[in-house]
Amino acid sequence: MDALVEPRPPAAPAPLAAPTHLAKPDGGRFGVAMLLALVLEVTAVLGLSVLRDTAPPAPPAAAQPLKIHAVAPPAPPPPSR
Repeated sequence: MDALVEPRPPAAPAPLAAPTHLAKPDGGRFGVAMLLALVLEVTAVLGLSVLRDTAPPAPPAAAQPLKIHAVAPPAPPPPSR
């Protein structure tokens, strides 16, 4: 008699229940989008900061050679009469 009974397929696992404290009227998509935007913004700011800190220093603008002029001694006082 057991040979005539067809075996049932295994039951599908029960779906995971969403946490109620995260439930949003829009299904939580807005919160996820805001979190993703915040992560991307922080990553971009930190990335730019790292790039700026590791960039090679800019070459000095057309540096002129230092010219040292000799200082003339003071002129002698005019002869007194």
